[in-house]
Amino acid sequence: MDDLQGRLQILSEHPDAVLVSLHMNKFPQASAHGAQVYYSPNHAQSEELARCVQEAVRDNLQPENKRAVKEAGSNIFLLYRAKNPAILIECGFLSNPEEAEKLDDPQYRQSLACVLCAAILTQLRPAPAA
Repeated sequence: MDDLQGRLQILSEHPDAVLVSLHMNKFPQASAHGAQVYYSPNHAQSEELARCVQEAVRDNLQPENKRAVKEAGSNIFLLYRAKNPAILIECGFLSNPEEAEKLDDPQYRQSLACVLCAAILTQLRPAPAA
């Protein structure tokens, strides 16, 4: 827990920071697939950012992905406590053989990284001056 407490402390010391946590998922049923984005309940921008990322993944890489973004509960320590905009992205399921194969492919990972980065930058860019 010390590591997570330390990350939370760093986040609180940088109020303009945005937390993006990347993970790979695992589920008992091998049929589970698709990226899933969770968001912090403590900052309105978190849900907007999560929706933008989830839609970008669906539109560009996983058209069959029907997952909706989810609010983080107390089991996701950093998101549940973060006051900054914060999201956690489960990039895919290692327990799904087809998805694990994609996630092992450097080109797919590069595409995924580009989609995530573009979505995040699009959502966080300042509004144009009037």
